[in-house]
Amino acid sequence: MKPIDEKELKIAIEKYKSYADNKQTVFSEEQLQVIQQLISGQQTLYKERFSVKIGQHLRTVNTQEIECFYSEEKATYLASTDGKNINIDYSLEQLEDLLDSKQFYRVNRKYIINVSAIKDMLAYSNSRLKIKLKHFSYDEIIVSRERVKAFKKWLG
Repeated sequence: MKPIDEKELKIAIEKYKSYADNKQTVFSEEQLQVIQQLISGQQTLYKERFSVKIGQHLRTVNTQEIECFYSEEKATYLASTDGKNINIDYSLEQLEDLLDSKQFYRVNRKYIINVSAIKDMLAYSNSRLKIKLKHFSYDEIIVSRERVKAFKKWLG
C-alpha cells in the first residue's frame, strides 16, 4: 500500500527473488526497471506530465495542474486547475503506479486527488471525510472509511 516503505519493499523483493529462484519468472521491462531502481537505491521516476487529446489538438498537462483523476462509466478523466475534465488513456490502478505518492492519494475507488488541490476537509457520516477541492466541484469526494486512517497519516 502507498506510501511505500523502501525497507519493507526491499525485504519483500528479496523474499520474492529467493522464492522465485526455483520457478521461471517473467517480468515486463517496466517491472524490471522498477526492481533495479529499488535495489540500487535510485529514486523512482514519476510522470510529470500527461499528453491529452482535446479535439484535434494534442496538449500536455503538468501534474501540478491536475486537481484529481476520476473514473466514470468505464473511462478515466483528469480534472485540471483550469476547470477542464479530460479523458485519458490510463486506469486509476495504472495511475497509482505512475504518480508520486507524496503528491497524489487514492481516496476511494473513484478518485485520486492532488494534495495541493485540497481546499477543505469535513467530517462526514460513518467516520468518513468529505474533501473539497479548489476548482473541482463536479461530484462529492468522500474518503472511504477503510482509507481515512491512512489518508490522515499521508497528510502529515
